[in-house]
Amino acid sequence: MTAKEKRDIKRKLDVINYAKKIGNLNKACRHFGVSKTIYYEWLKRYRNQGEIKVNQGSIQNRENY
Repeated sequence: MTAKEKRDIKRKLDVINYAKKIGNLNKACRHFGVSKTIYYEWLKRYRNQGEIKVNQGSIQNRENY
């Protein structure tokens, strides 16, 4: 795993944990500059596949559009 992948995973987990901590998804998404749609994609991946998989698929999904 590269340093960039580790940073991406950390950022995504930071967003998820911050939203949980403050209890306000809108504020958390605004704070990190992330849409709620993206947040829910990350949360779904995290819940289904765990921390490492939070980062999987993001590049592949964009290439399909």
